[in-house]
Amino acid sequence: MQSCPIFPLIGTITAIGPNNPDGSGVLYRYIDISEKGGRTRRLTIVRAPEALASLIEPHAIGMFLFWERQGERWLWCVDRADGPQQVDFDAMRAYFQQGGCRNAST
Repeated sequence: MQSCPIFPLIGTITAIGPNNPDGSGVLYRYIDISEKGGRTRRLTIVRAPEALASLIEPHAIGMFLFWERQGERWLWCVDRADGPQQVDFDAMRAYFQQGGCRNAST
C-alpha cells in the first residue's frame, strides 16, 4: 500500500531558491521550511499558482499543504499566521478526480 502523497508542513519559510514564471504560476527550485522542533525540510521543484506564490516569502509562518507528484511538489494551500490564506481548488479537484490516495502513483 502506498502512502498518500499529500502532506502539510507547519513552520517558517527559511529559504527560497531561484524561481521562474511557469504557465499560470511559479516554479521554485527549492523552498526550505523550518518545522517546530528545529527540523528543516527542503522541498525541491515546487510548483505554485500565482495566488499561492504571492504568499511565499522569507520568514512567513504558517501551514503549507503540498501534493507530491512525479518528482515535484505542488503547493495546494497556504494559511499564514499573519492572516493571508489561499487554496488551489482546481489542483485539489484534479487530484480527487484521479482517485485521490487510492491512485497515489500518478
